[in-house]
Amino acid sequence: MTDSDADDAIARAVREIRSAPEESNWIDISSSIISKISKTGRRSWPIDATFTAGAPDRSDDTLRIGDRLVRTALRRAVDGVHRCEVTAVDLYLDDHTCTGASVTVTGIYGDDLRAVGAELARTAAGALDDILGPAAAGRTIDITIDDIHTGQHRI
Repeated sequence: MTDSDADDAIARAVREIRSAPEESNWIDISSSIISKISKTGRRSWPIDATFTAGAPDRSDDTLRIGDRLVRTALRRAVDGVHRCEVTAVDLYLDDHTCTGASVTVTGIYGDDLRAVGAELARTAAGALDDILGPAAAGRTIDITIDDIHTGQHRI
């Protein structure tokens, strides 16, 4: 296909779209669909957390934070460390207790990947401690670097 053939095909498509009858209630239909989708609840698993130090005595209360919120906080904390891009975040759970996390990232070519992984693990552990409170036995943090790029803007 030459450039002029492509231009002709695009011009023909534009003419056909412009000449097609307009669906008068498309706006109403799309609004209805968006409304129904936004009302659909997303399930979240409650994860045990502790109240911050200095909070009033809450020994009779429990605190649980949804796994989606924990994953989002973890992703935000780790994304960009050493210019890495987070591609996946999974939590290790024992019922409602977070025992750790697995974070998968895309790294930068030429970086010391051991040092990057160690810093990412420290950052992830700190983020989990910030949102859930410190774990009594610590948490396992696994970092996987699944791809390497040059650090240039990726498309």
